[in-house]
Amino acid sequence: MEVFSLTSLGKNLPMTPTHQGLPPREMSNLLLPIGYPDQDRAKLRQISKLPTPTAYQEHYQLYGHVQNLPIYDGTGCMPDSVGRWVFDGSRVRKLQLDELAKGKGVPGEWRDKTRELPYKAVVGATAVHIWTVVCDAVAGWLIPTPKDGTTSSGETDSDTVTTAAETWADDEEEDEDWDYTLPDLSEGGEWYQERVESLRRATRNLPDQEEAYQDGLEALKIHRDNYSPAGPKYLQVLWWEFPPEHQEAVRRGSSMRFLVDPGEEIVPNPALTDEQIQVVGEFVDELEALGIVREATQKLRRVCPIFVVPKPGQPGQWRCIADMKAGGQNPCCSLDPIYLPSSKDILPQLYTGGWTSVADASKYFHNYYTSMNLRQETQL
Repeated sequence: MEVFSLTSLGKNLPMTPTHQGLPPREMSNLLLPIGYPDQDRAKLRQISKLPTPTAYQEHYQLYGHVQNLPIYDGTGCMPDSVGRWVFDGSRVRKLQLDELAKGKGVPGEWRDKTRELPYKAVVGATAVHIWTVVCDAVAGWLIPTPKDGTTSSGETDSDTVTTAAETWADDEEEDEDWDYTLPDLSEGGEWYQERVESLRRATRNLPDQEEAYQDGLEALKIHRDNYSPAGPKYLQVLWWEFPPEHQEAVRRGSSMRFLVDPGEEIVPNPALTDEQIQVVGEFVDELEALGIVREATQKLRRVCPIFVVPKPGQPGQWRCIADMKAGGQNPCCSLDPIYLPSSKDILPQLYTGGWTSVADASKYFHNYYTSMNLRQETQL
């Protein structure tokens, strides 16, 4: 079986691993699930929430049985009970039994040590797991599919075999003009009725059921008005359309996760050019018009500084970036300040080849409420 690394993404994509090779499925404790600097100091409740990847490495094959079940048995993954927790007086450690280690094909050096797992091996195994998921997601693009040359025996003429990717490319050439038509957003329309019904379901068990329902109808009206001929005026999120575990945070507001009091002292901005002052003024005016910021009615806490950098290839356009305070303020994230890299470091990566792989956090602040008890600190 071939092993592919993430560096192969720019080359021809390999076929997805088969069930005879590496089924993409979770297995508990393949790697000690402790992603902290001091790997064996994590608390039990923290460890239990961390993901456990499936992996295949050239010298770390997965094989064998655990508790009389093959490791790829369809009835489930390896139980966490195979192994034990120990407390040596100062820390909690996870020890893997030989049966567990051998069943998962873990190298001997991992079985003999309870801490400091080999970093490269952990990264490599996780990368292969991610690559497996990627392959599985795009498998339809790579598997040859017959056009019209399938024989009665199921064999195909090699001249008539194409790939899903080629078929998709042909379809794209035939229909180059892409257009989107809004659904009927009127109150009697199907789209509106579906939104109202999902709102009823989401508010059914809330203590403030009627208030939440009426607020939802008002939010739905604002959302629909954004698609009127007058154009969008106020950003509006339909909180009940989010997964249930996130609905309350979207509805009530999310924490900005300040770990220390940001303070009240004013930090002066660096000197700005006339052009920069104009850009900043227009930006703040736009935020105020959208209802994102408002005039202060009380003494403010120190907020996140905003600065702008020019957008490459877009003359006259600027990108606003905030450093969102400075630091992890806790041992897990380190106490060092966490400032964004300089514009010359980040922007070339954002725009090289027209691809972007970095989420612009500011979009989240513009679209989602901040929890009420933190609004005075952020004014967002």
